[in-house]
This record gives sequence, C-alpha cells and structure tokens, in this order.
Amino acid sequence: YTRHSPLSHLITMGALDGIFNKNSVMSMVANFSTAYNLKVIAQMLSIMMYVYPEANPKTGSSTHAASSTAVKTAALVGAIVGQLTMGYVGDAIGRSKAMNLTMLLTLAGCILSSVNPPYGYSSPGGNVTSIQALGVDKVYGDTTIHGEYYWLTFCRFILGVGVGGVYPLAATVAAESSGDDANRGTRVSVVFSTQGLGFLATSLVGMLVMWINPTPNVYPAEHPTDCAMYYQYSGVKYWNESFWKNNQSYISNHSAVGAVNHEWTCPTGANDVNWRVLAAIGALPGILMLPFSITETAVARDTSMKSSTFWQDISARKYWGKLVGTAGGWFLFDIVFYGNTLFASAVTKAIYKDSTDLMTEFGHNTILFAIALPGYYVATALMEKLGRKNIQMLGFFMMFILYIALSQLLTAGKDGAVTASSKVSPSALLFLYGLTFFFANFGPNSTTFILPSETFPAEVRTSLNGFSAAMGKTGAAIGSAMFLPLAQSIGAPHVIMICGFLSLAGFIVTFFFVEDRRGKAMASSGSSAYGSVAGSINTASDRTGLLSVS
Repeated sequence: YTRHSPLSHLITMGALDGIFNKNSVMSMVANFSTAYNLKVIAQMLSIMMYVYPEANPKTGSSTHAASSTAVKTAALVGAIVGQLTMGYVGDAIGRSKAMNLTMLLTLAGCILSSVNPPYGYSSPGGNVTSIQALGVDKVYGDTTIHGEYYWLTFCRFILGVGVGGVYPLAATVAAESSGDDANRGTRVSVVFSTQGLGFLATSLVGMLVMWINPTPNVYPAEHPTDCAMYYQYSGVKYWNESFWKNNQSYISNHSAVGAVNHEWTCPTGANDVNWRVLAAIGALPGILMLPFSITETAVARDTSMKSSTFWQDISARKYWGKLVGTAGGWFLFDIVFYGNTLFASAVTKAIYKDSTDLMTEFGHNTILFAIALPGYYVATALMEKLGRKNIQMLGFFMMFILYIALSQLLTAGKDGAVTASSKVSPSALLFLYGLTFFFANFGPNSTTFILPSETFPAEVRTSLNGFSAAMGKTGAAIGSAMFLPLAQSIGAPHVIMICGFLSLAGFIVTFFFVEDRRGKAMASSGSSAYGSVAGSINTASDRTGLLSVS
C-alpha cells in the first residue's frame, strides 16, 4: 500500500495514486540524469568551439571535425554497450545492484569530463603545435588537437555505459513495482516523462550558467581571454589577434600579403569554465541518490538465478516477432529523433536569422523543448485509455505528416543549412517544427520505453529490454552520424522528407508487430504468475545505500 495526499488525489482525480513510491521516484531521477547527460554535450560543444576552436567545423580540418563528432557520439556508443550489458546484469544479479552500478559509472563520467586540462586555448599543452595555434593547420595539414577532445571521448563513453544501463532498468523497475496492471503504463510513462525535463534543463541551466559567468575573461593577466577570436589573413584563419600580431615573420613566410578580416567576437559566456560546469552538474542527480537504493522487486527475487546467456536470450525464436516490434520500432524512431535534433539549430537560424550568440541559440532550444514537453504528459494521461500501440501509431503517423509538410516549407542552403519559405510566418514554422517533437513524445518516444518492460517474461525482461534500447541507440548513432553529411549532399529538406518516410515505416512495424498489454499482466514464461506479485517489494531494504551490494 502506498500512501497519497488528499490534495494530489483531488488534483489528479486519483490517476496518480500509488505512482510515487521510492522505486518510481528513484527511477525518475535516474531517467532525468540520463536525458540531461546525453543532451548537454550539444551545449558544451557550442561553448567549447570558442575556447578550443580547432574542432569547430567552420575553421578546423577534417581530422578536427571528426574529433568533435567522436565526442558527440561517444556517449551513444557507450549507451549501446550499457544497455546490452546492464540489461543482462539486471536479470543476472538483480535490478537494484545493476542500477547502483549504472549510477556510479554516470557519476564518474560526469566528474571526469569536467576536470581534464589543458584549460583554455592559451595553455594548449605539448600536444598542440605552434602551427596549429596559429591556425594554419587547415592549410598545411597538421592534425594535432587538444587532448581535451580525446579525454572527453573517453569520459563520455564511460558516462554512456552508465546512462545506457538506466533505460532497461528504470523501465523494468517501474513496471514491476506497479501496484496493479491497470496503472502500470501510467507509472512507467511518468518515469519516462522526466526525460523532457532533462532535455529542457540543458538549455535552461546553460543560460543560467552563462548569466552568472558571462565574461570570456576568466583568467589572470597572462591569460587575457578564454575565447579565441578569429582573424583571417589572406584566407588563412588565426585563433586570436595576439597570435597574428606576434608572429608576423612566420605569417609572411607562409601567406600572401592580404587584409585581415575579423571573423567573430566572443559571445556572452564563451569561456573554459562554463562548459565544465554544465558537465559537472550532470553528476548532481547521482549524488542525491547516493544515500538510497532501488528496492529489489518481488519479480526479480522470485525468479531463479539466470542460467541462459544473453545470446541465448535473443536467439530464442519465440521472442523474435516481439523484438521486431520493440527493437525495430525503437530503431526507426531514434534514427529520426536524434537525427532531427541536429537540424534544430539550422531550423531556428533559418527562422530567426539574427540568432548569432549563445544565449539566443540556447533560448531557441528552450522554446523547442518547451513545445515538446506537454507531449510526455498527454501520453501519460492517455496511456491506459488509448493504449501503447495506438499512441505509438498515432505519433508515427503525425510525424510522417509533419516532416513531409516541413520538407516543402524549407529550402536547401549551403553546407546542409536551410532557409525558411515565405509561405508561412517564422512563428508558425517554429511551432510546426516543435510539433514534430510533441508527437514524438506523445507517441513512440514514450511507448518504446514502456513496451519492452511488459512484453517479455521476467527472466529475460531487462536483457531484451536492453537489446531493444540498444537498437534504438544504434539508430540514434546512425541518425547523428549520417544526417548532416546527407544534408550537405542532397539538401536538408530531402533529409527531412526521409524522416517522414522512416516514420511511416515505424507506423507499419507498430501495426504488425507490437503487442498492446494495456490492462493485462506483464508477459510471463508460464511458470509463475508474475503479474500477481509485480507490486510486492521488499520494504526491509528501503534504507540500503547506493554503494551497498549486499
């Protein structure tokens, strides 16, 4: 029995009674942490490109651009590993111990990401040559970069293993801790809805950090500025005016005589401290969870020690049809969802052509995340009434319509950029683009998280949940890696149209392969009535700390 306040019962008309027990709250915090830490790298890199500009795709070499891409995708690759391994670990040793391990890995990844030297371009260290410091590596082929990017790639991979493990564990714990089958989908949907808050927090926290620390001048006199202003001399770009002034003899030997053009000034908050603060803040949810631990569910306790291997689990033919529905739908959705987020900056710049500073960029991202946020709660409110399958089909179909419409209202620009059509107002276009995220959340983004947690029996539940989530992150990696090169090749509107047809494919997969267990007990192997014990949890271990493994 879970106590609830009369006020919450009145406000929610009883819909959320019993939702917020300890397991659900800890799963919500873990999922918030996962969302924030996966998404915040975009804000971090937006600031970093002014401090370590050799990885700015506008000015760096192809090697440098690849390093920036590696940082972006490292967490996704780590998440795939975490989803596969931690899902199996959750079935083998229990959900609680596996969740402890994922949060410790997340903590380590966040903290280590924020502390590595060198600090700022003025102290490049031995791994950055004077040629690169002058900015002529793009012309003369030097491929040395700051060790910061190598270190971040490693740390983000470790973080990814941790956050990836949260996906199957949080969903399974929430589903197995449900008091009854009638509200199981609502409970898991509430847990997942904190993803939207995590996404929104990345931009809001970024704006707050830059407001508190707006200056690029955070070092003493010997390091006068943290942001590298670009100057161009006869087509060769230099990091800072001081480099150009102090190395005239070198420049005269390697460049033709020409004028100096100022490329950009330092925007508010472009310093070496702010991006590190954003990375470190990602550790706060895990730190708050340290004194507590997930209470092991009765299902996990009552299931005998796992005897099958992970490969035996996914090789069992009886699960293949269901895996097409859970893993296939998640794979198609994440290609679209994560690929589409790459266009967010390009679309907002096309709509608001004056968006040149970091505050404006983060503000526009905040608007998009805010438009998308209600989708999570609409999905939660209707999860039991409409059912998982119907909501997923509705979301995919609306995404198909919206992407096709957007592809006709945007025009291809240079290097994957887009320009807005005069047929529709900027505000209407932004709202239309925001609706793609709304129906992603009131659709497959919510349901793909829920479906694997109730589709498979307990002895393979987190393993196959993890496999389904890993297929999703595989799609995310494909979308993240391929969409921008495709946009540069065939134009962003055509890529947005591809998003539409991938959404249609998701609709078809859902229609034929997804099982809707709304109001039914979670799937079982037939040996135990798992649905009847799903809500029983061991309250004796309520005060077990995160670091405890006993």
